[in-house]
Amino acid sequence: MQSVPDKGFHGGERLAQHRAGVTAEADRLAGMLTTQHITEGMSRFLADQELAFITGEDQGGLLWTSPISGPRGFCTGSGPGLLLAGGAADGDPLQSLRDGQALGVLFVDFARRRRLRINGVISNADAGGIDIAVEQAFGNCPRHIVPRSHQWSGSRNDARDHSRHRRLAPEHLALIAAAHTFILGTAHPARGADTSHRGGAPGFVRWTGNELWWPDYVGNNLFNSIGNIVTHPSTSLLFVDFQQQASLQISGHGAVEWEVTSHLENDEETGRRVRVVPAAIVHSRRF
Repeated sequence: MQSVPDKGFHGGERLAQHRAGVTAEADRLAGMLTTQHITEGMSRFLADQELAFITGEDQGGLLWTSPISGPRGFCTGSGPGLLLAGGAADGDPLQSLRDGQALGVLFVDFARRRRLRINGVISNADAGGIDIAVEQAFGNCPRHIVPRSHQWSGSRNDARDHSRHRRLAPEHLALIAAAHTFILGTAHPARGADTSHRGGAPGFVRWTGNELWWPDYVGNNLFNSIGNIVTHPSTSLLFVDFQQQASLQISGHGAVEWEVTSHLENDEETGRRVRVVPAAIVHSRRF
């Protein structure tokens, strides 16, 4: 999957906006998606970050979302370029990235409740880090960002146990049930990969058998993630247990339900749900 820059909404985003009745609202915000460089304000924000989330395909074509961390300043960006001075940990599904590959990057400042999405194409990936040619950079509202006190301290050279699974196990479901945040990865065949954030009260992500689902809350009305899923069902989820320094990565197939009547607490009654059937699972823990 490679990325082709385009300033307009794609068909999946337009369909989702129409189904939600927010086409006019989306049009008013469309300008924020046309920034194809890192501004001075974004550059200052990046200089303070110690954690990034990346979404891309592994060598077998499965979509994954992975954490990358480093000391403050390990992410630098200005103009058309972003540099992550590090990479996914050894054994991570995205350990081996390639030049020309589409990558979606998300930065979340949980303390200040700010987030920045940067999408682009890898211009160079090696032991020194990942260089990305920026095609899209924009901030998101702070809605549903839950502050946290623990930091993620994983790094590329950490000794970690990566266990692979095909189905969700009880220990995976326990991590999911306790989560008030997860990172969502989606992709579009022509627009590339995208990484976004989902948050809610613990338990907002539910499951039926081996299928996960969650209510789609009111957001910025752009429907970037849902629009991608409508067009291209490859979906990835990342749950991080900051306290235990563990992560759960899921690569699967997503689908959107549009007219769901829910009487469950905190569902916001938008009528939308996203469902994901896992195809592959990686549970990582520090030794």
